[in-house]
Amino acid sequence: MRINKKIMAIFVLAVFMVSIVPAVFAQNIVKRLIPTPEYVEDNATDDIVASESGSGEPSIREQVVERAMISEAVRKGIPILKSVAARRIQEMGKEDFREEKRMILQMAVGKCDQTDDPEACEERLQERVQKVEALGEAALVRLQNFEQRKLNKIAGFNEIQQDEDFKKFKEENAYKARKIAASELKNVKQQYLKIKERYNISKQRFSETKEKFTRAKERVQECTEDESAECQMIREEIRVNAQEHVSNIADVIIEHLNKVRSRIESNEDLTEEEAAEMLDEIEDYIAEIKEAKNTILASESKEEVLQAVNQIKNKWQIMEKRLGVTVGRTVNARVGGIIVKSEQLGIKLERIMERMAENGIDTNGIQVHVDEFDSSIESAKENYKAAMDKFTEAKTKDVPDTAIVREGQQLMKDAHAALKDAQSKLREIVLSINQAGGASELEEDESEEALALVDEEIVAEEVSEE
Repeated sequence: MRINKKIMAIFVLAVFMVSIVPAVFAQNIVKRLIPTPEYVEDNATDDIVASESGSGEPSIREQVVERAMISEAVRKGIPILKSVAARRIQEMGKEDFREEKRMILQMAVGKCDQTDDPEACEERLQERVQKVEALGEAALVRLQNFEQRKLNKIAGFNEIQQDEDFKKFKEENAYKARKIAASELKNVKQQYLKIKERYNISKQRFSETKEKFTRAKERVQECTEDESAECQMIREEIRVNAQEHVSNIADVIIEHLNKVRSRIESNEDLTEEEAAEMLDEIEDYIAEIKEAKNTILASESKEEVLQAVNQIKNKWQIMEKRLGVTVGRTVNARVGGIIVKSEQLGIKLERIMERMAENGIDTNGIQVHVDEFDSSIESAKENYKAAMDKFTEAKTKDVPDTAIVREGQQLMKDAHAALKDAQSKLREIVLSINQAGGASELEEDESEEALALVDEEIVAEEVSEE
């Protein structure tokens, strides 16, 4: 079955609101939900927790406000709230949760005029209100569970966006680390093709001069202890052949470095700073090889040629190991962006399940597949982070440990394999959703946008009252 394009791309969802929630505001929410003895004593007459009826219990409206503030705060990554949000939903009574959900949906109706299709948005939300009101106990429990799971995933998504290994992958850049103009990418691609052609020519020349050099070596061996004019000429010939051969070796290395440079220049999964650092390193390598090549061409004796050859050999042995780190970071950087997109996909799946629960659809079988998907993404994330740690460790050494680089490469392969497994699980999820009768929920609609606007407004009002 063909997978819905929006689901396979889910990577363009808007999770975060525009407003910033002050830290003191966050602390007040926590005090409201988990009051300390000191806070209770100091605020015994405070009307923050008093209901509209004066019973001392939060009204439904106040519960809605708290939920919205928690949801928004979790989105904005206030650490102290991350364990509170899900527990807040879990501990709410079923009918209180139903009333809260109904009120949120009704409030969202008023925001439909800010969406692309206000009429469809209002119709969809009113339909959802009716469905929530009509839910049986089992379906309501499922809906409450998905709300809890969704908040947990939003918190997890925020955490990964603060992680050093992932925070560079921004939503505004389509979860890439930087944006490169299409015209520039086209130019770099054209340059790469030219570099590749030069590289192939250099390799061909290398093969030809190697053959000439090998034949000259065989001839010079016949001149051992022979100082005849012919042997003197053969010795000079091998010196020239050696110069030409090693010069071509240098050309192959230089064009290989140019290929790496081009890949870095066109890689949108590297930040500008990362790319600049790598490019500077490549430029230094090219300059060193060019210098060694010029020394070879200027050599007038066998000893000078051998000295220059050893210089290139020693430099390349170090460069090759350091390039292993650079190439590993360059080629595999995109895996990090895919993981961040996949984390957001997890939130999207919970929202789909939430809407299916509103329709009274049994989602237990689907949830198993979603859990497996989540597990694969978590495995990819752990392996990716471990791989990046290995590359960082190798990078700190003047001569990187080949074994550490290989460990990093293997961990990155494991991360890639986990992502492939997640993709397979996603296909099963979409198939299960379709079979369960939830195909219509695979499409985005304006109701989710309106609900987000409600959360934002409630939070903004509450902040202004603090």
